[in-house]
Amino acid sequence: MSTSIFTALPIVAAHYGRKFGIEVKVGLSSNPKTDGKVIYLPDTNSERVWGLLIHEAAHIRLTSFDKIPRHPLIHAMTNIIEDIRIETAMMKEFPGTRTDFELVMQSWMDSGFYPLVSIDRSPAEILELFVMYFGYTFLCQYNTKHLYDSAEIALEKNFPLGLVTRLKVQVRKISSCSNTDECIRLAESILKIIEEARDEQSKGNQETFDGTAGNDTADNQSFVQNLSALCNSKESDFRMDSYTQLREELTAQQTHDTHQNVVENVGCPLQIPAKQTQELLAGENLLDEVKYLSNRLSAQLRTAVEAFNRSKRMKAATGRRINNKMIAKVVTGATQIFIKKNAKRTGIDTAVHLTVDLSGSMADNAKCDIAIRASMAISSALESIKGVEVTVNYFQDKFVIQVLPSHSSVKSRAGYFDVPSDGGTPMAEAIWEGAFELSLSNAQRHIMIVITDGAPSNHNAVLDVVARCITANIEMVGIGIKADAIKKYISNSIVIHDVDELTGTLFSAMKNKLVMAA
Repeated sequence: MSTSIFTALPIVAAHYGRKFGIEVKVGLSSNPKTDGKVIYLPDTNSERVWGLLIHEAAHIRLTSFDKIPRHPLIHAMTNIIEDIRIETAMMKEFPGTRTDFELVMQSWMDSGFYPLVSIDRSPAEILELFVMYFGYTFLCQYNTKHLYDSAEIALEKNFPLGLVTRLKVQVRKISSCSNTDECIRLAESILKIIEEARDEQSKGNQETFDGTAGNDTADNQSFVQNLSALCNSKESDFRMDSYTQLREELTAQQTHDTHQNVVENVGCPLQIPAKQTQELLAGENLLDEVKYLSNRLSAQLRTAVEAFNRSKRMKAATGRRINNKMIAKVVTGATQIFIKKNAKRTGIDTAVHLTVDLSGSMADNAKCDIAIRASMAISSALESIKGVEVTVNYFQDKFVIQVLPSHSSVKSRAGYFDVPSDGGTPMAEAIWEGAFELSLSNAQRHIMIVITDGAPSNHNAVLDVVARCITANIEMVGIGIKADAIKKYISNSIVIHDVDELTGTLFSAMKNKLVMAA
């Protein structure tokens, strides 16, 4: 089976978003970024985007954004220490993320962005690469020991031995940092010991001029210059942040027009409306009202599946059951008079997702009521068939509303089906979300039913995502409510003007799909 939709960026991003409990939006921004609440990703085929996604998710989950150190050295050290802290924390909580982080790290080493450290690099670069490589090597346990060794040599050549020793003590404390504040305090302590070393070395340099110290005057002068450069450093003295570099590279590698294929809500937490007792009771009453319809649909579909299974029998020359229709042909020499069943069947094993339009236009002519009753009757009928899993989402304005999650019964969720219509028609986003729901199922076959009354907010985006679904063997069924606009996007579509019409029209559309699955 082709998995073009299931491995598409929005679907995998949705998996990560749900896993980490954060909101991910794909294609809305040309520059990957986070505002502390939402992660925005460009539409790109680069596998390195997962490392960026996990890194930004770690910041949202673990970083405090309200404190930004002003001193350039403290700022740079805090960023490095915090990155190391959150990456080790994510790998500990989600071990599978290590592969994504290592892929990004290898790409940086291959491109030369993480180089061996020569002794003639600037003091700021030597310090930041030493701290970074220490964390990556001994805490994150990446394959960077050769980089750390080069940084250690460069540090020892450019700074006093006493400071090098104290710096090694400080970087070992990274493993004990449990929050952003502690990372800032550790960065402040690094600046403090550098300032102390500068003052001590300046005093030692003066003693040399007085003739009371040894003959390391040239080294002392070099050390003082390097230490002073660190204490008086500017932001431009430090390297570009690793993930800033990655964001720029991913921006340049975008593969789709973000204005045409906008995916707004894939990966964001689904809206789960709070329900009062009276609303739950109203849902139960609604379920009672459509019970007759769901029972008829269920009976029709079960009968079709059972009839198909009975018909799939083969003639055989041996067996235990005689085919009564063949007995009369024995006199003509017929030998295949026994019944032999086809190879053992695995059952229906199908996941069905309903995505239902409850936009503002659905309020006209009782269309909202028809859509709600239809979704409830269909899901109730399907869940009664062995081997069928059913999930239901509504979409309206800029939200996708979870109505029937997986492994839930319609009866237990009846109160959640009754939702007022509102806003626009984000059909593309809803279909993406539906594909995500289907991707969570291990069923052999996937069917999506889209119920709507009109045109979507984004014509091209719907055509794109429907094509992806079809390529991935998601079978699409459309139900138009008093309108046939859905036929422009899903060829296998029906139109109903009343919920009772489902027993005829939907049965025709669904029978063959379930029979093929049996």
